[in-house]
Parts: sequence; structure tokens; C-alpha cells
Amino acid sequence: MSKHFSYSKHIIGQAGIVSWGQLSFSHPTLAGLELPYFDIEARQPGPKLAIIAGMYPNEVSAWKRLCA
Repeated sequence: MSKHFSYSKHIIGQAGIVSWGQLSFSHPTLAGLELPYFDIEARQPGPKLAIIAGMYPNEVSAWKRLCA
């Protein structure tokens, strides 16, 4: 992850953990941008899956750039 972000987090659940919040960025180009996220963790360790939803197919390349 980039060093230019922060997040707020809410957690619910007992068997697993569901958390959500807003990613925010301190880089001047991204200042004021907040992106919602959900994080779901199972009780047992296992494979991981990332689902990124957006309106346009090229938004994935923007996420790659943010996380570089």
C-alpha cells in the first residue's frame, strides 16, 4: 500500500470479521478523495480474494498506480 493514505474502520461479527471504512489520501493530487472499502476476514486462514468495483474498466489501472 501507498504511504499516502489513511482509513477509518468499523468492525462487526464473531465468527468472522467484516470491517468497512473510507480510504483517504494525503497526496495533493488525491487530497479530498475518499474511497469506500469493505474487508471480510474468515475465522480460519485461507486464500484471499480482492474485488474492485467501478463504473469503467480502466479504473483497475488507476488502483495499480495508487498502490505502487
